[in-house]
Amino acid sequence: MRVNTERIAGVSAATMAALMLAVFTVSVGFGVALPRLPYLIERLLGAGVAAAQVSRHTGLLREARLA
Repeated sequence: MRVNTERIAGVSAATMAALMLAVFTVSVGFGVALPRLPYLIERLLGAGVAAAQVSRHTGLLREARLA
């Protein structure tokens, strides 16, 4: 059986490559940004802020991203 890899489900190989590159770029962006998020929030809230408050704000931002 021969499979035509040029057109699967009506999507060209160039379009599929562009979509895969976009998904990879977004995934890397989140992989870089999310681990640094608590530190950035702590800087925005100011010195001496409670760890619970940083956790709360981090969780709210992550939930907003998923919604």
